[in-house]
Amino acid sequence: MVSKITKFEFFDDLLSSNFVSDEKLVSLAVLGNISRKETETKTSLALKILYESVYGLDEILNILFTEDGLRQICEVLELNVSKKSKRNMIGMIINALPTKQKRKIETVIDEHLEDSERLIIYNLFVMYKSGVCLFSYNLEPLEIGDSSLITSALNAINSLLMEITQTNTSLDSIDIQEKQLIFEYIGDIVGVLLLNKETLLAKRLLHEFLSEFNEKYKIELYPWTGDTLIFEDAVDLVKKDFGGYFIK
Repeated sequence: MVSKITKFEFFDDLLSSNFVSDEKLVSLAVLGNISRKETETKTSLALKILYESVYGLDEILNILFTEDGLRQICEVLELNVSKKSKRNMIGMIINALPTKQKRKIETVIDEHLEDSERLIIYNLFVMYKSGVCLFSYNLEPLEIGDSSLITSALNAINSLLMEITQTNTSLDSIDIQEKQLIFEYIGDIVGVLLLNKETLLAKRLLHEFLSEFNEKYKIELYPWTGDTLIFEDAVDLVKKDFGGYFIK
């Protein structure tokens, strides 16, 4: 049995971890006609398989791991895989572990995930610490009548941020009408996602987006004069950071 290791954040970490033997990586490289040196390190070979081969992430996981092996990985990632098939577990791992770089092939993970497992991001908000909404974007088409949900979410965020500012505290997530709000803080701004469930991937994407937003508008934000129109072109950042995951 493989001993548990420090939780990995990227698919790269998994492929280089002790969950994968050197022999299995070599076999996968040979199968994929990937050139290698006799002195090639495990990490180097793993990167070649990820970024130089035409393997999909689903193919890599299916070839390298048995169902029991995938279940162990899911346990380390704290994914609930009770009674899940190998196909489902592969999709869940891919959903939880993005690659560090862009690959030749983008794996389509939705076909490996049950609808209840797919991460859905409904709305993105960027708020000023006082509770004013600087920028918002719908990432997932909303059903008729869901506008009231957005209004409720904005009102909840506004009230929470005002309270947080006064008490000098922070908040990670809250439940709202069977959905969740997650928060990230950088400088004087707060990034908020309204989604169906909190995941490590969603937190990572939100942090990366908010960091770029803060850098792009640092002149306008510090100090901020109250004009929100200057943030309209942040939609380009949204498409760059979230487009490959959730935008229809």
